[in-house]
Amino acid sequence: KTVIEKVEAVREIRKHYSEDILEVLKEIIKSSVFYGIGVEVSNTIGAFKDDSDWTKTKNAYDTLKACLEDDVFSTLPPQVKQSIVSNIGRFQMEESIPKIKSILENSDESYFVRSSAATSLALSSIKSKSKEKKLETINILKNLVNTSNSFRQVIAAGAINGLMEFYNDSDPNIVLDIGTFLIDRTTTNTNNNFYIQIAAINAIRKFVRTKNHLDKRNIIDLNQCVFNRLIELLDVKSLDNSRWQVKIRAATSLVDSDALSSIPDDKTFRTMNTLISAVQYDVNGFVQKSIERSLYVLRDHLKKWIDNPPTIEFKRQVDTIEKEEQKIAMEPIELTQSEKATEEKILKSIRTLNLP
Repeated sequence: KTVIEKVEAVREIRKHYSEDILEVLKEIIKSSVFYGIGVEVSNTIGAFKDDSDWTKTKNAYDTLKACLEDDVFSTLPPQVKQSIVSNIGRFQMEESIPKIKSILENSDESYFVRSSAATSLALSSIKSKSKEKKLETINILKNLVNTSNSFRQVIAAGAINGLMEFYNDSDPNIVLDIGTFLIDRTTTNTNNNFYIQIAAINAIRKFVRTKNHLDKRNIIDLNQCVFNRLIELLDVKSLDNSRWQVKIRAATSLVDSDALSSIPDDKTFRTMNTLISAVQYDVNGFVQKSIERSLYVLRDHLKKWIDNPPTIEFKRQVDTIEKEEQKIAMEPIELTQSEKATEEKILKSIRTLNLP
């Protein structure tokens, strides 16, 4: 009956979904249990999200949504509130937006709860079919980045994490706008707090190789600009940067799963050379260890490609010529009137031979 045993029990329940279990979990949250257990219960409900089972997903979402009701939510510890808000964002339900906005705008809530609300607001908006609603959310989050003032800028960081979620939006203008906004926040100027810079460096990893709109020149340029910015932050020429956390975030972002190409290319090898140079010349032990880890990630990524290289088909020009000649030989030939008359005479002569 210790806290540890209760936490382990809640985690085990993730393997045994039922509507009755959801009801029990909701009552546990309402009962004002120790916040550590409440957080685990909320995470377990969130874990019931199942893309292949809409009923299961909807029931889990409705359970979390019930925990957002004012008479319940207001009595919960901040840690549990934060967990509920974070998990409800995972469901990406547009109907969550009004309640999440009210939590975000409530200055009485803790900074960390509002930070999670900022991220969840974005997650709840990304599947909206209304461009106006998306732009409204984006403007709210941008404004938080520019104007909010909280402990270690946690609210602004939550807003940046939310903006990052639009990295594969169907509208290329939204992707370009947010990517450009985040790149600007990676610089150290009078408008940028150090913690905002750290959050932005972490977020732009999703814009190194966006999967959509690769036929758009401005998106390709954005991807390259993001990549160049991360490389610049690790360049040995700029190692006088005393903010070692900046270099750690840049090294991690360069080897993010979304930043690495399935086929090694120029960016892959530039990343490798930059990381090797940085680990050789940077004297900060934390930076060295972080870059070493990034190099291990890159090595494993390359090893997977080497062990299972793609099948490459070579197409010889002579093969193409031969196929074209065969095609021409198989095409029906149009005969002139005189040619048709000659052909008929030949066929008539052949028929008189009584050949089988």
